[in-house]
Amino acid sequence: ADMSCDVSCFDWAYYDKKTCLLLKGEVTFTRDSGEPVKFGVVDLVVLTTGMDCRSDVHNGVRKHYRFGINLAFDSQMR
Repeated sequence: ADMSCDVSCFDWAYYDKKTCLLLKGEVTFTRDSGEPVKFGVVDLVVLTTGMDCRSDVHNGVRKHYRFGINLAFDSQMR
């Protein structure tokens, strides 16, 4: 699926694994227990089940994403 998001900040909880390929923009994810990690264009991001984080979208983001997949075995991702 595709999704776009304007500049924003929000807290989010992932109840299923989410794999994203960023096509445009930049976003920083900060877990409650960790340092901020910034991602940008062509980064592949895997957000694990049970992860809670703050998302800071700098520059609007456009991404392809899928829930609950294992990249090593999902033939639709190849």
